[in-house]
Amino acid sequence: MRLLPGVIMGLALASRAAAAGLLSAGSVAVLDGNSNARTTFTNNERITFQQRVFNGVVGTGRITFTFNVLSPTGGSVFQIAGNSAPGSVGNAATQLSGFPISKFYAGPGVYTLQAMAELDGQTITQQATFVISSPNIILLYPPNGAQDVADVPLTFRWISSGGSTYKVTVGDNPSFYNSLFTQDAQGAETSLTYPVNPPDSRQKLSAGQIYYWKVEAFDANGLQVGSSAAPYSFTVQTSALSRDMAVTDLVVAGAADAAGNLPFKMTVKNQGGAAQSNVSLRFSVGGIPAPGTPVSMMMLGAGDAREYAFSAPMIAGLNQNLAIACIEFSDDNLGNNCKTLMVNQAASGGGTADFGGNPTAEQVWRSIQLLLAQQGMDLSDYDLVGMEGQLSADELKGLLDQIRAGLADVSLSGPKTGAPATSAGTTAAAAASRRLSSDGAAPVAAAQNVEFAPVGNDWSGLSAPLGPKASGVLIGEEKVWRKVWKQVSSERVPEVDFEQHMVVGIFAGKGETRDHAEIEAVEMSLSGLVVRYKFVNYATFNVNKPPRPTVPYRLRIIPRTVVPVSFDQVVDHDDAFEKKRPKEKK
Repeated sequence: MRLLPGVIMGLALASRAAAAGLLSAGSVAVLDGNSNARTTFTNNERITFQQRVFNGVVGTGRITFTFNVLSPTGGSVFQIAGNSAPGSVGNAATQLSGFPISKFYAGPGVYTLQAMAELDGQTITQQATFVISSPNIILLYPPNGAQDVADVPLTFRWISSGGSTYKVTVGDNPSFYNSLFTQDAQGAETSLTYPVNPPDSRQKLSAGQIYYWKVEAFDANGLQVGSSAAPYSFTVQTSALSRDMAVTDLVVAGAADAAGNLPFKMTVKNQGGAAQSNVSLRFSVGGIPAPGTPVSMMMLGAGDAREYAFSAPMIAGLNQNLAIACIEFSDDNLGNNCKTLMVNQAASGGGTADFGGNPTAEQVWRSIQLLLAQQGMDLSDYDLVGMEGQLSADELKGLLDQIRAGLADVSLSGPKTGAPATSAGTTAAAAASRRLSSDGAAPVAAAQNVEFAPVGNDWSGLSAPLGPKASGVLIGEEKVWRKVWKQVSSERVPEVDFEQHMVVGIFAGKGETRDHAEIEAVEMSLSGLVVRYKFVNYATFNVNKPPRPTVPYRLRIIPRTVVPVSFDQVVDHDDAFEKKRPKEKK
């Protein structure tokens, strides 16, 4: 009889031992919006948590699940519980899908997911770690708009976004087209020193030139995880001992004279730190020196500039003539000692010449006046008020060709002139006291190849495609904005002042396998506003990358404009490679 309690106790102990072994760990996973396992995220993405367990013995209660996220400092920043499963024998799992990382983001670093399951008093915990970085890198030095930076050497500095490595890019334009300098910082360093004597003379920083810089962050696998929001600009100070004479401008100054000589103007500037004199300036057209050259320039003080003018004939029989202005001077920056301009001979032979390079506003207006006069429209009593930005040679040629072909609609406001307007078509954009404008539309002051700077937020991520091909959207009212936003996000709709701004967006087409959408530039052209965009891969090209139900998108707020908006997809080297790659045989 005394053994019975012992037997009962033993049975009870055995039963508790069995109960203590009910649950066993299965797996824990951190996934992205496409259900792919990842270890690196940015704070503007969505994340999915998943855990699996195995129950070996039927329990009396239910299996309850909890997710807890610890910040890089170890504190709990997010916890959710409530999901449960029957306590029957077999596998059990739970998942939290598409949760915004921004809801618990507490700074860049390594986060820990604790996935807990409890049944009948037994709790098991599985852990996984993942890295979150901010996509926005804060640029520190040189600050935006800094002038006459005197540091030698110049060191760029920024605030870390949690990336493993950083890349600095320096250019002479805000779009970084044909950038001057690109280099990776050492490891996770948040500074990089620009070389004092770069191997390429083009990379040498010169006084008087505006430079732009940006920083991009990458994780340990080479995936881009952050970037500076907008490029910063700066100029460098002239060194007291530097020697830098530059031809800064070369333009056609007007129409050819009766003898066929075309006037040119050029500007020479002393960008060095000491006065220079007796420096020779040579100018030629089509390889033939212009009359009066070379000329020995008088003393030019540090920072001073002086204009020179020459006239030269175009070479007969050539459609294009190359004009070259060069300083014969061995200085610290040979790359800016010469400037060239391609001048296109007018096809008609009697009238105007089409200008290469960036024609001045006066040249644009003069060209339009002369051409319309040939078509019977007298603009001699119209004066040029001004023109924003610049027309490139190709844009001016296109405008003149449209007028010649009758494809431009030129209308006059003000006192009636004696000539009718040309036939309808594309708008001819120029500003005068009595303006040239398109039918019923607000006039475009001028075409300008400068970036149309964003004024607000920029959003990107993955969304359902709008169609089989890449699409561009222009959103100018609240109702449409709310509809588009609900397709890409469950968060509160951001406020946009549509009286002052509008939203442009790009969506990849169905079946797109690239990871990311980028708006490279929003710029004004002759035909209106152009949004240039591309789709890129974060990782190295993968031939077996399967299609997915969601595709990359990007939305950006820009100043409101009444000009037409078009979208232009940029094809980079990776895209070209992918198109040329032969299809894999199955």
